[in-house]
Amino acid sequence: MATIIEPEPERSPRRKRSLLVRIIRFPLKVLLLALVGFFMGIRRHPRISTLIVLMLVAAGGAVYYFAPPSLPVRPQGASAPATLSSAQGSLPPPQTPVQYFHAQETGDAATMWGLLSDTVKQGGTVQQLQTKLDQIKPSLGVTQQITYVGGVREVDGNAVYLYLLTVNQGGQTNQVTYLFTLDQQGKIVKIE
Repeated sequence: MATIIEPEPERSPRRKRSLLVRIIRFPLKVLLLALVGFFMGIRRHPRISTLIVLMLVAAGGAVYYFAPPSLPVRPQGASAPATLSSAQGSLPPPQTPVQYFHAQETGDAATMWGLLSDTVKQGGTVQQLQTKLDQIKPSLGVTQQITYVGGVREVDGNAVYLYLLTVNQGGQTNQVTYLFTLDQQGKIVKIE
């Protein structure tokens, strides 16, 4: 009897992987080997591995703690937030508010009337202002100190000035703030 030897089937030649696949697979292999080595090291040397893990956690915490805070990213198209600017003392103190305070304290409505702008004077008279001043004069008290806090010019050309008055009212000292808006001629447009 004759043995029949069957020929081996031809193997197809091994395809070479593309360069892209090799580039992607290599770092994955290295990462996988590093993880396997790490876990094998933990299993063989638990104390050293625990110490290394604790050092890594401490280093990560230090980086997180000492890293400068990141600024929030503003969505595209969103308006920029308003910035804070200090205008204290940016304009020299005008004399109009000080003259107004002195006239108010002495009860001089004519001087106060002269310090007001034409728009404020509309619909009123010096006599009406004098009557109103005579009514409130007893409650005004005595001005001890006038403090100029600051002033800034508005877009329309007017200027806003902040004053702090220290007033003695019946033996009690109080502080009152006044906000004067003056026009370009230095006349009072508004008092708040």
